[in-house]
Amino acid sequence: MLFLFFSFAFSCRLNGIHAGAFNTYTVVESPSDSGDYVVKIDGTKIYGQNAELKDREVLLDGRRFKGSQLKAVRSGLGPSVRK
Repeated sequence: MLFLFFSFAFSCRLNGIHAGAFNTYTVVESPSDSGDYVVKIDGTKIYGQNAELKDREVLLDGRRFKGSQLKAVRSGLGPSVRK
């Protein structure tokens, strides 16, 4: 039984996804998309001046959005997309 446990434990490996695996140098498609915005699950974009990520929430000019309500967030640092 102990042999089975150790063989299973050593056969597992960690997830190889890391921050360097994503392309962060994306091109903004149109000049209207150059500001900060959030994309809701239904596809609507809400624009603002300042998008901040805080504990599973996004603050866009003082308005709070839960992470479960959003599909993507674009701040001055570049887009963050959740699939």
